[in-house]
Amino acid sequence: MTVSLFAVLASGFALAAYTAAVLPVRVGRGWRSPGVVRRSVVVACLLMTGLNAGVAAAPDDLATSPAILAGDLVVLCGGVVALRSARLVAHPTCLPRRIVAVSAHPDDLELGCGGAIAKFVDSGHEVHSVVMSGGRNGGGLARQDEAAAGGDFLGVTSLVVLDLPDSCLPDHGPAMIRAIEDALDRYNPDLVLTHSAHDRHQDHEAVHQATVRAARGHPSILSFESPSASDEFTPQVFVDIDQYVDTKVEAVGRHDSQGSKPYMRPEHVRALAVVRGRQGRVRHAEGFEAVRVLDSRIGP
Repeated sequence: MTVSLFAVLASGFALAAYTAAVLPVRVGRGWRSPGVVRRSVVVACLLMTGLNAGVAAAPDDLATSPAILAGDLVVLCGGVVALRSARLVAHPTCLPRRIVAVSAHPDDLELGCGGAIAKFVDSGHEVHSVVMSGGRNGGGLARQDEAAAGGDFLGVTSLVVLDLPDSCLPDHGPAMIRAIEDALDRYNPDLVLTHSAHDRHQDHEAVHQATVRAARGHPSILSFESPSASDEFTPQVFVDIDQYVDTKVEAVGRHDSQGSKPYMRPEHVRALAVVRGRQGRVRHAEGFEAVRVLDSRIGP
């Protein structure tokens, strides 16, 4: 009986695929139904394994036929790509929530709470993003495309980028308040995320003030950390992003026009996650200041 090398390889890969399907492995962000992807890979591998076993007793010319070998390669390569691309979705621990995240510039959400946003999305929650400025003065028209790329990668439900002039947002308080109030009325969020009051950047501080005023009746507001946050930034709420550090780094990397700035570098993003993780008693975390928190609105 002749047993082809590819029969052995397909059998081994079927076992590896099954293991990946039942174990909580960390994977990249691609398809949002990883269970379906993994089950499909397992079925394909098992079918190819059975086919190889069937031809193992056949004459050598059949066992080594180009069609059989090509099928093995397709399943092997396709399965690897599928498993690496399938998104890991956390099991929801509460009812789906709606989050509105308000920022000044296109890269602020990725830097301040990109890991938390990705985790919220993968847990089945809606995240709606409102960006006050397209950042023309700080990188040109490309920044709006980068905002869309970052939001798409994180999986936000909706993204609105206003055309208010960056570096001058303190002069546009009423317009920002109206835009935030519109978003709150439209989505009725359980949680609002925005910049901290303890931020040296005038645009960030202005967005914080506008958000707090627009959401003056909202019970749950958290402020995220920006690279320009002052020493007074004191987080009381931490989100474990250990499985989302790579996702955050990749989302920040979508903003190519800002790549020369030190705080955009992967090592900086990871280092801050370690510091906040230490404070939150986990490996990696993002820290938030609590303006107001009603736990029944934001869930566990």
